[in-house]
Amino acid sequence: MKHRSSWSSACALLTAAFVSAGTLTPAFGEERVAYDYTPLNQTQMKAVTTDSVATNEGSNGPINLVLDNNKDTYWHTAYGNGRVDPLPHSFVIDLGQDVLNLGQVTLTPRQSSNGSGRVGKYSIETSVDPRCSAEATVASAEFQEATSGQQEAGQAYDPANLVNLVVNFDPRPARCVRVIYNSSWGGNSQPENVATLAEFNAATAVKSSEQPAPEPPTPTPEDKPEKPGIVTVDSYDTQTWRNPSDTPAWPFLDKDGQFRYLHAAALYGEKQARHWQFFTGPNMDRMNADSELNSAGTNADTTLLCNTSPTGRESSFAPSRNHYSQRNFCDLINVWVDPDTGDWYGLIHNEFTPQPFADGLHFDSIDYAVSHDQGKHWAIPGHAITSPYSTVRGDDQAFPEQTYYYGDGDPRLYVDYSSGYFYVFYGSRVVNKRGSWVTFHEHVARAPISGKMKTGTWQKWYNGTWKEPGVGGKESNMVPVSDGNPNGYTPVEKEYNPNNRGTAQQQVATGLMPDTSPLFVMDVTYNAYLGLYIAQPQHKDQSGRASQEYYATDNLATQKWVKIGDTGKAYYSASWYRWFLDSANKTNSSIVGKNFRAYCSFGCKDNRVADLINLSVEVEKPYKPIDTSKVYTIANGSGQMLKVSSDNASLTTGSKAEENNGTWVFKDLDDGSYMILSASGKAIGVDSSSNDGRAWDAPIKLSTADPKDVGQQWFAIPLVDQISGEKTATLRLVNRYSGLTLAMGDSSVATAPQRSWDQDTGGVTRYMKVNDQALTLSEFIKEEPEPAPQPEPEPAPQPEPEPAPQPEPAPQPEPEPAPQPEPEPAPQPEPEPAPQPEPEPAPQLTLDNVNVKQGEKLTLRIEGLKADEIVNIAVHSDLMQLGTLKAEKDGTATFTWSVPKNFKPGTHHFEVKRAEDVESLSIAFIVRDRGTLIPTVPQPIAQRQEEKTADGRNGLAHTGISIAGLLAVSVGLTGAGIAIGRKKESYA
Repeated sequence: MKHRSSWSSACALLTAAFVSAGTLTPAFGEERVAYDYTPLNQTQMKAVTTDSVATNEGSNGPINLVLDNNKDTYWHTAYGNGRVDPLPHSFVIDLGQDVLNLGQVTLTPRQSSNGSGRVGKYSIETSVDPRCSAEATVASAEFQEATSGQQEAGQAYDPANLVNLVVNFDPRPARCVRVIYNSSWGGNSQPENVATLAEFNAATAVKSSEQPAPEPPTPTPEDKPEKPGIVTVDSYDTQTWRNPSDTPAWPFLDKDGQFRYLHAAALYGEKQARHWQFFTGPNMDRMNADSELNSAGTNADTTLLCNTSPTGRESSFAPSRNHYSQRNFCDLINVWVDPDTGDWYGLIHNEFTPQPFADGLHFDSIDYAVSHDQGKHWAIPGHAITSPYSTVRGDDQAFPEQTYYYGDGDPRLYVDYSSGYFYVFYGSRVVNKRGSWVTFHEHVARAPISGKMKTGTWQKWYNGTWKEPGVGGKESNMVPVSDGNPNGYTPVEKEYNPNNRGTAQQQVATGLMPDTSPLFVMDVTYNAYLGLYIAQPQHKDQSGRASQEYYATDNLATQKWVKIGDTGKAYYSASWYRWFLDSANKTNSSIVGKNFRAYCSFGCKDNRVADLINLSVEVEKPYKPIDTSKVYTIANGSGQMLKVSSDNASLTTGSKAEENNGTWVFKDLDDGSYMILSASGKAIGVDSSSNDGRAWDAPIKLSTADPKDVGQQWFAIPLVDQISGEKTATLRLVNRYSGLTLAMGDSSVATAPQRSWDQDTGGVTRYMKVNDQALTLSEFIKEEPEPAPQPEPEPAPQPEPEPAPQPEPAPQPEPEPAPQPEPEPAPQPEPEPAPQPEPEPAPQLTLDNVNVKQGEKLTLRIEGLKADEIVNIAVHSDLMQLGTLKAEKDGTATFTWSVPKNFKPGTHHFEVKRAEDVESLSIAFIVRDRGTLIPTVPQPIAQRQEEKTADGRNGLAHTGISIAGLLAVSVGLTGAGIAIGRKKESYA
């Protein structure tokens, strides 16, 4: 996105007009008012006078050149021959009409040389005196100051650093404007006496219908300022990042572990820079330009590549090529390294067919690019995401009313290995014909990573589904979730419609079109401390006086974003280009911890061109995916378990884990990362002192635990269901130093690039299967040995005593016989219960494939049935009876079913109901549309007897933040709040 071009000229009408958010301008003390800006027509303006004109700048020098709609020409004050006209310098512009509400002036700096004569301290004055319009009388006209200020001196000259100065002030009547340079500076940031300017523009200001919340009162010493959500600005840094360009910087690691970042520029002038530049170094703080790569192929000059790309061939030149010299300008925005080949892929932002309706803008679209030699040569094979409307010049049939659709551009890529999708967040705009852009909308599309960005693999998010094609498909405007809009997108009937009458401002005011989205061109990362995806968009308020906002979601499949905080008074900006970076490794923008950086290029704090802020997040119950009180085994998707090798310094795998060499303890570092310790207390990790530890298939070693060693820090990243986006029972362990994941083969262990599909042949890594890196943690339960049976001791034999002699009894008379009682029956022993047979194990179901396309065959196998048993087969979720099946003599049965071509995509399951009255059997599978690619889903691992999973599933415990259903609780933020608390996730 070329913001600097957006402010270039009034005839080109490139001054931004934000009808929705407007711009916040101070008015009468602490009051804050939002304004909508409408550019004035530059062709009606006239240069009245200036104090100085250079005569030795060729055709440049005269003041009228600031009104020629050409940034390559410029006004220059006198110098040379030992004479330099001293400061201050000034000029007067007649607006060509009496304006009642002038509220903005835009100054476009000189585009050539070293930027000499840029404005430093300045004053803007206005006049309604009729004498201001004529050179003969302007000196006697009365002027009043509208505002004053200072533009910070910039860094060393770069073609992409020519930033426009947009000055806002309270609306006032005006016929003329006087601009005064009280100081100036050059490309080397040194003070100068000359003044230069390429273009002058102005705009009226009307109070917006959407007003900001009033500023809170200044706290007294007794007051404690309220924290803006869960985000805190820890420090502000203007020195570390000082190399901006016309795209965000994109950090990435190559297959050899070399860290790089990319940025690009595609300027409009015939002789201006159009290049893709790469920088290299150990981390973002210590980078140098890669001169060899930057001079290779088309990297130094992308003009021909852009004009002959798929979008370039479909585009056309502007009627006048004074401003737009080419028919297509394209920037490489990001780089993804393919784990199959090591090739580089990226998304291309195109700006093409300039001035399509006699305005100063263009259309946008997104292509994809590939390099097979690590960035030396590039090809652009096809489109990725294009407009749902026409991009043909002057197509009044597609746009019969007063507006047109700008198209899709400014892609911000997030590679989500958890789900196996690329997600790209991108923007569109609605433009008034022969006018300027007005509203800015946000969209998202996704594609399976296995599709490698190719044309046809992308699907747009529209009306709550992922069904619209990336090329030409419909797209929903994304907005934060609120009580009034729990879906997080604009209802279909309120989306932009080119057949609606009225200007863009009028359509917004009457509810025919959505306002500017607060989520516009947001970049995204995963915060492991929160267990959430977080985003930072461009603020609706582009005055430079707004706090940077932060949003979060727990599920990219549903795209429900909630505001979690902002930078408050600690950091104001109108940032154009932003990106995240993990503070610990300074190389990874995909996963960050509790502390992280947010970078800015252009529109930064106090009008700076580059800076960064160090941020942290704090919640009462952070995300804890692992219970650190337990001892675990770690197994991959093939059942191989992580073990310590016999040398006690390296790792291997095995089918069974023993306590001394196959159990692991996790140490929580309280920043979203963990250390993984063996039974002996050693930590697993990679060499964090060189690129070798970041290279693919880097060995993992055991060494003395050091919590400060980023090579020993690991993020536990859960895999999610590809349909619902919900967390599953498997995860990856991602090394913080390298961004690679722990991978296990038959006997080898290393860090490998993350992948969500299997590759059977070739490859530049040993670990080509999803099961190599899809891991399960299970609590290790030590088996207590049963005691050996002890023999019972036999009693010692006792001698029988001899009877003592007894005297003969005296004779007795015979007594009468006594009556005898009836004898009681002898007790009968209880009958022993008959032995019960052991219960038969339940039959087992298996599928030959769990991920099929419509029209493909799927085979179900059943084992463990009774001989000749009859079972009924059905498919759910949409019930479909498939008939009965008879088991073989060995108790097995096999059933093959052709999935109907119109069968509903999604997750389904076979149900097997046995004839006898027992519980039905079930097994799940996924059906996908014939035209889409979905990465393979790893199968769950059967648990071993010596392992016990927590809650009967796995050994992971989750606490943290939930998005869904918590919008009723606010943290005092604008829009919907987010509740911070403990919640059971899908596994514990």
